[in-house]
Amino acid sequence: MFYCVNHFKWEVRMNGLESLKKYLEGKFPEAQCNIEAPANEKGFWHLDVLLNGNVVSVTWKESHGFGITHNPVPFSGPDEIKTDLASASERVTELLS
Repeated sequence: MFYCVNHFKWEVRMNGLESLKKYLEGKFPEAQCNIEAPANEKGFWHLDVLLNGNVVSVTWKESHGFGITHNPVPFSGPDEIKTDLASASERVTELLS
């Protein structure tokens, strides 16, 4: 995402889910990570991670935190919620290890 810092300079900032994806790609280079932006600004971001047969899905919205699901079933909600990037990163790492 791009944010205008002032009239002459643009700065790139990642949201929480983009940061999680970048972290996981560094920790598990062989993982397949697919991220999807919401259809509108009120929606949730989605990240699916596949590694050695393990599937972890994460939803994210700034006002709601990270919803983590291990081996997800369609139309089910998250198994657990983490409110910050550090705890979400730690839990997803555990599930993929």
